[in-house]
Amino acid sequence: MHFNTIGIGTRLLSEGACFSVVYRPNDSTVLELIRYLRNGDMCWYTLDQDYGTQQAVFAPFFGVPAFTVTTTTRIARISRATITPISHYRLLGGRYRITFDPPLADFLSGDDPADATRGNQAVGTAVLLAPEQYLWMHQRFKHQADGSMPYPSES
Repeated sequence: MHFNTIGIGTRLLSEGACFSVVYRPNDSTVLELIRYLRNGDMCWYTLDQDYGTQQAVFAPFFGVPAFTVTTTTRIARISRATITPISHYRLLGGRYRITFDPPLADFLSGDDPADATRGNQAVGTAVLLAPEQYLWMHQRFKHQADGSMPYPSES
């Protein structure tokens, strides 16, 4: 999930385990990631992004349809990985909290809209704990089913 503590969160996660973060497309292939996951290693790969209309479905996010990537569930299904929601928050006094929720047992149904909805619910639950720390700048609603533009244009 994308909180403004993403940098420190991933650093703290790497202290206790072999852990990789997929932040943006790079030179490695999806097959390498699948092999990595099949070996039992962990990877942070988030679904709370609107990358556009390919490999995504509309699913409610706080009751509003939001394009949600399906890549997360597809990779998990192929690699037989467990999906565990992880969130990280800034606390008072320069401290941080990382939360590992129980694995999403009903998340890999093969029904992309249902899986995306379940994933968005998990993200929403984490966001409600500290909505001011969520990275709203990611424009989760930039693509709309009716073609409208909810954000001001850059022109």
